[in-house]
Amino acid sequence: MAALSVGATTLILKMSKKLSYEEFIPVLQRLSKMAVPEIAYHFDLVHLPWKKLAVINFTSPQTCAKCFQIFSMIAGKEGSVISDLKEAQHQGLAPNLALFCLRSMDFVHQHKPQVFFNGLEVPLPLACKQLVTPELMRLVATQSSAEQRSSESGDDVVPPPGLEKMISAPVRGYIKEPSYMPPWSCIGYGGTLVFEL
Repeated sequence: MAALSVGATTLILKMSKKLSYEEFIPVLQRLSKMAVPEIAYHFDLVHLPWKKLAVINFTSPQTCAKCFQIFSMIAGKEGSVISDLKEAQHQGLAPNLALFCLRSMDFVHQHKPQVFFNGLEVPLPLACKQLVTPELMRLVATQSSAEQRSSESGDDVVPPPGLEKMISAPVRGYIKEPSYMPPWSCIGYGGTLVFEL
């Protein structure tokens, strides 16, 4: 198995069986905790775009490297959910969200990524609005050799209709018991963390 690039944070895992988010995230948490027991939050993005495929962005290059070592040792072994893994082409939370935005026409289908902040799930529209810029979308579109949204240069890339509609609408997501409040949030009724655009 090839070594990771310096600064890599995103891995692609080929899984031995199809798992839902509800099944995969606890397995990922357990394996990540084995690799890096000294930190509480190991990843900020989990995307299951197709059957038996997972894209995970880790919170730091060090965490990614340690998880890569552990995952590599168990990949392909009997009983392991990981059959193979590699470094992803697009690295980082924001570039992977931009890639999703470029490839997706809506935010309602079952294969949308899950984004986390300090271990708590963040609504996808909020994460995209905060992290994905038009410049980043152009950059990701230019870098992506798999799919170009335009036959011309990446300068003509525009967000898909689903993204524009999502950004213009107010969004609310609720998370219970925050340990840290991001600057774009507030405490709502009943002590829940409210994200508002």
